[in-house]
Amino acid sequence: MLYDVIYVTKMDKKLTDLGTVNGKMLLFGGVYSNLQALEELIRIADKQGIPPENCICTGDIVGYCAQPEEVVQTFKKWGARSILGNVEIQLRDGAEDCGCDFREGSRCDGFSQLWFPYAQSKLSKSSLDYIASLPDHITFNYAGNQVGILHGSYFNVSEFIYKSTNWEVKAPNFSKLNADIIVGGHCGLPFQHLENEKYWLNPGVIGMARYQVGVGEDPTGKYMSIYDPWDLDPPGKVADIVGDWAMPGFQMYDRKYYSIGEKFKMQ
Repeated sequence: MLYDVIYVTKMDKKLTDLGTVNGKMLLFGGVYSNLQALEELIRIADKQGIPPENCICTGDIVGYCAQPEEVVQTFKKWGARSILGNVEIQLRDGAEDCGCDFREGSRCDGFSQLWFPYAQSKLSKSSLDYIASLPDHITFNYAGNQVGILHGSYFNVSEFIYKSTNWEVKAPNFSKLNADIIVGGHCGLPFQHLENEKYWLNPGVIGMARYQVGVGEDPTGKYMSIYDPWDLDPPGKVADIVGDWAMPGFQMYDRKYYSIGEKFKMQ
């Protein structure tokens, strides 16, 4: 039987090392309390034959949408893996805001003043205990590459890292996680950045409906990535052979789920 290895780092971070992972993987972020999107993702994983332990979320299971309790319990029952996003940290610590580091007065800042206390009011002790059990980071070896999962950055869980962010900002994260590949979250926009034989991937988020993103980015967005090491040519080589957002072997899914209508409204 294989066991996860859990470490506590010098920064009092909890890091779970999965060792070597084989088979298809599904990487995604930002469920954002969107139960219908999570249920569809589970359906896709099942159809693709991807086991729950090979499905990893970059954090922010809870967020903007209307069913935080149902989402956390569904995620827990599914058995997928996740790290702590800033939202989970703030919920765990009983904080007054989401800790997203939104610009004061922005639309996202205004929305967070509604959805965060709403989520706090809906989450059970069971869900909060589950959230508290999540690690800050996950690492594993995959197709010969050492992979590290983080939310914003290693140094600041709420740091917005984009494709346009200078490599000098990204580079120290690889050293901290001893990683060849970093899979990040938080910013909500999918991208890939390959430099100096290191690879930063953000698979995007599943919980938000289709939206227009900034100039120079994909105008439709994608919401998650499936990675199969057997699709690599040559095996284990990090190279972009699918498209702007994809590591080799990734299958990108258009974020067509969901306009939930009334379910987006706070009950």
